Amino acid sequence: MSFAKTIYVDDDASGTNDGSSWENAYVYLQNALIDADSSEKPVEIRVAQGIYRPGEDGTISLLDRNARFQISDGVTLAGSYAGLGANDPNTRVVQAYETILSGDLLADDNSSGTGDNAYHVVYFNHVSEQTILDGFTITAGNADGSPVNNGGGIYNNGSGDGRKSNPQIINCTIRGNNARLGGGIFNDGLSSGDSSPTLIDCLIIQNSATIGGGMYNRGYDGNSSPILENCMIIQNSSNSYSGAIHNCGRAGGNSSPTLVNCIISGNRAERTGGGIYNNGSDDGTSSPTLTNCIICGNSTDGMGGGIYNTGENGGENKTILQNCTITGNYAENGSGICNCGSDPCDAGECSPTLINCIVWGNSIPGEQIYNDLSFPSYSYCDIEGGVSGIGNIDEDPLFAKPGYWDPNGTPDDPNDDFWVDGDYHLKSQGGRFDPNSGSWVIDDVTSPCIDAGDPNTPVGEELFPNGVLINMGAYGGTREASMSLETRGLSLPDVAFICLAKNDTAESFQSLLESYGCPTTLIKTKNVTATSLDSCDLVIVADDTFYSHAWTDFNGINAIENSNKPIVGLGEGGYDFFGKFGLSIGSPNGAGNNYNDITVIDPNYSLFSTPYPIHIPQDGMLQLYTETDNVSLYYWPELPETIVAFAIENGNSGYYPLAIENNRYFLWGFTESPEKMTETGRKLFINTVIWMANAGWESEN
Repeated sequence: MSFAKTIYVDDDASGTNDGSSWENAYVYLQNALIDADSSEKPVEIRVAQGIYRPGEDGTISLLDRNARFQISDGVTLAGSYAGLGANDPNTRVVQAYETILSGDLLADDNSSGTGDNAYHVVYFNHVSEQTILDGFTITAGNADGSPVNNGGGIYNNGSGDGRKSNPQIINCTIRGNNARLGGGIFNDGLSSGDSSPTLIDCLIIQNSATIGGGMYNRGYDGNSSPILENCMIIQNSSNSYSGAIHNCGRAGGNSSPTLVNCIISGNRAERTGGGIYNNGSDDGTSSPTLTNCIICGNSTDGMGGGIYNTGENGGENKTILQNCTITGNYAENGSGICNCGSDPCDAGECSPTLINCIVWGNSIPGEQIYNDLSFPSYSYCDIEGGVSGIGNIDEDPLFAKPGYWDPNGTPDDPNDDFWVDGDYHLKSQGGRFDPNSGSWVIDDVTSPCIDAGDPNTPVGEELFPNGVLINMGAYGGTREASMSLETRGLSLPDVAFICLAKNDTAESFQSLLESYGCPTTLIKTKNVTATSLDSCDLVIVADDTFYSHAWTDFNGINAIENSNKPIVGLGEGGYDFFGKFGLSIGSPNGAGNNYNDITVIDPNYSLFSTPYPIHIPQDGMLQLYTETDNVSLYYWPELPETIVAFAIENGNSGYYPLAIENNRYFLWGFTESPEKMTETGRKLFINTVIWMANAGWESEN
C-alpha cells in the first residue's frame, strides 16, 4: 500500500517532535493520531518499541479514564520498529521490538491495582478494512465503569443503522484486559450495524470479563462476524459465560465468525461455555464456521467445556466444524460440546455439523457431546463413545502427546488444576511432523484418523504420501498432516538441479522441492562432469543455463544425457538444452512470451492428479505464476508424434509451454522462480517432478 503520509513515533526522539522522521518523531502516540486524523488518507504511523499510554500527550489528564488511542479510518498504525539507536530504525521484528499500548495511565498497576486504568486502550469507530493495527501489545484496559464497561483492550464500534466497523488487526497480542463484556475485544454491531474485524496472527491471552473473556461479538439486531486466521485465544476467563469467545446473535441479528487455523486453549467460564459460546436466540443467528482449529483444555462448572451451542426462542444455530480437534475440555455436561435447542424449553433450532473432526479425551463427568433437543450431524469423525453417521469411528486417535490437567500438587482440589497443552499431530509410521524440531519423525503406530476423512473434501496441502483422502483432525488438509502408508506405488525422487549459479532462484527451487520431500542437490554446470548422477532419480536443467558461457564444452551436456535419467528443462535453459540434441521440444522450435496462465488440453492426464489433485475449472485455465516470461513450442496444425503436450498458452493455440518428448524429456517453459508461482503452479511443478521420476506417462497408456 502506498501512503500519502508517513508519521513517526519514538519515545526517545529529541528533535523537533513533529513526526516527520525518526529523528524528529513524536514522543507521544496520541499526537501522531491527531496528526493522522487531519491528514490526507491513507496515512501510515510507524511506532518504535516502547510503552505508550493514551493519557500522554500534554492535553489529556493522566487521571482521565476515558483517554484512549482512537484510530481513524484509513490509518495504518504499525508497531515493532527498532527506532532510534538501531543501525536501521526501520527494522521491524514483532518479537524483538515489543511496542506496548498500555491502559495503565499512571504506571502503578503493580502497587495500586487497575482501578484508575483507561476504560479502553484502543478504539475504532466506524472504520473500513483500510484501517490497520499491526504489531502491538494491547494491555491493561479496564472497562469497569458505568456505562463504559465493554471492551477493555479494544472497542470496535460498528453500531447504528447501516454503519460498519471492520478494521484489520494483525500480529497483535491482546493481554491482561478486563471488562463486563469482551475483556480483550468487544465488537459492537448493535442496532443494524456491522462490527466484523479481521484478525490475523494474533494472541488473545489472560483477559477477563463477566461474559466473553477474550472476545465478545454483539450481533444484537445487527451483525458481528469477525474473521480470525492463525490466532490463539488462550487462558482467558469469565465469571459467567464464554471464557474465550461469546457470539451473540439475538433479536434478529447475526454473530457467525469464521475461524481458520486457530487455537482455543486453557480458557475458563464459571457457568457455561468454557471455550466458545454460540448464542442464536430471539430470532437471531449464531452459526460460526471453524476450520482446522484446536479446542483444548477449556473448562466450566456448567455445560459445554469446549463449545456451547444454543438455538432458542426462534433462534438458529448451525455451527460448522470442519477438521477440528476437540480434546481435554471439562464440563459437568458436554465436556467437549454441548448443544441445546431450548433453554430450557423455548423452541429454536440447534443443528451443528461436524465433518472430519476428532472429539476425544474430554474429561469426565461430562459426555464428549451432550445434546438436548438438538439435531447435530456428524460425518467422518472420530468421536469417543461413538455416534451414528457415515464414516464415523470410535478409536483412539493416537495424538503425538495428549494434553493433560495438572493437579498442581493438590489432587483432591480440582479448583487449582491447570492445563498443560499437548501435541495433536497424529502418530504415523509414514511420517509425523514434529513442531519442536520442525522435522518429520517416524512412529511405531499409525493413527486410524489418517486417510479417514470425507472423500469429497480435497486433501489440500497434505504432503505425499497422503492416500488421496484427507486426514481427520485439525491438521487434516494442511502441510502438517501426518503421512499415509499408502504410497500408490509412487516414490519421492532425489533431484539433481543443474544451474549456472547457486543463486536465490536455484535455492528457491531447492527449498520448494525439499519442502515436498524431494532431496535436492544443486550442481553448477562447470561441475557436472565431476559429479556422479547415479544416486539421483531425476535431473532438472535450470533456466539460467541458456547463457553461452554456461557450458564450456559438451562433456557436461553429454554426462546428463548419458545418465539415462528423466530430465525436466526449465524455461530458456531447458529449451536450449533439449535443442542441443535436436529434440523437437528444444530450440529452435518455439518462441518466447510472457504468459502467466495456461489452458489445460486434457484434464484427465494423470499429471494433474499425481500425486496432488489440481482443480481445473470448466474453462481449463490455470494461473501458474503471478509474473513470468516463458518459452513455448510452436507447432501448427499438429504436434510431432514424439511429443505429448499438456497445455497451451492461454488463448494462444499452437503454443505449448508444457510438453514431454519420448517419455523422458519434459519442457517446463517458464523462467521465474517459485517465489512468483501461485499455489497451483507450485503443486503442478511438484507433480511434474514426481510424475516424471515415477514414469507417470505409463498410466496414460
